[in-house]
Amino acid sequence: MKDKDIKIESIEQLARLTQQEFLGVGERLDRLEKKTDDGFKRVVDVLDLIRADVHDMKITLGPLARAVADLEESVRYLDKRVSRLEEKAASQS
Repeated sequence: MKDKDIKIESIEQLARLTQQEFLGVGERLDRLEKKTDDGFKRVVDVLDLIRADVHDMKITLGPLARAVADLEESVRYLDKRVSRLEEKAASQS
């Protein structure tokens, strides 16, 4: 039955219909709250996984960054040695 088909004949009938509608709204809100809670739980779980992955990357990248810095220093040192050897070879020829 559609809402416009309902004929309210008494205050008691109006009260019952109003109560039923309020209960229906409450049930819909409960379902929405459950869906929202489930969605938030999923988002929190994903964020926890991302946080753990970022932490793992930081742990891994720390030593790698130090190794790269050491290698860059070695390359600069070797580049200077090669330059000196080239200059020495050029001056001896």
